[in-house]
Amino acid sequence: MAQVSPLSRGLRGLVSSGAVAVAIAMSTATTASAQITFAGVTSYKFDAQSFGATRTLGGLTVTQNGFSVVTTASNPGSAQINTLGNSLGFVSLNNAPFTYTGHTFQMQVAFTAPTTNNQVFFANVLGAVSLSGAGPHGVVRIVFAPSQIIGIPFSNGPGGGTYNFHVNDVKLEHGESTLITGDIVATVTTPEPGSSVLLATGFVGLIGIARRRSRKA
Repeated sequence: MAQVSPLSRGLRGLVSSGAVAVAIAMSTATTASAQITFAGVTSYKFDAQSFGATRTLGGLTVTQNGFSVVTTASNPGSAQINTLGNSLGFVSLNNAPFTYTGHTFQMQVAFTAPTTNNQVFFANVLGAVSLSGAGPHGVVRIVFAPSQIIGIPFSNGPGGGTYNFHVNDVKLEHGESTLITGDIVATVTTPEPGSSVLLATGFVGLIGIARRRSRKA
């Protein structure tokens, strides 16, 4: 029967334990790299207007807001854009009589992080505000069509991936105000390589330790 040298036995043990450590560390690195910061600002237009920070149609006014959210530490990771300080805009509707059906709305999202192209969402505006003996009444809706853009590429330094961007429809009665909200789901396909380089260096070190042990045996 062939004899197994101390070096071979040592290498086998270290390779086995090292492989497990590498697998665990790579899994941890990939999970951590799925935490991506998405930040940007929005601008808007009704019908043939140019994009701007504040736009008005009848008694409907949309005002710019910014967002900066971090996706969850998973792959894919998700983030909600739905608070006063992190939203896609602020919408208000006054009591002025106006027919909104037949008009269009567009929202442009300009990103400051990560590196990705600007995204434009198209919507139809529906509803009306009218006056009656009891005063004004009416409901207005901004309906995005489609409400989601899928598979948008992004770059996060040396890493990157794709994300899906979903926007919620808006509904409000006269005299009300509300936020434009949405969510992002990001999938990291190219993790940042720093962790992989460190793991490879450590693995070479394990082999060196095994050789030194065999010489002393």
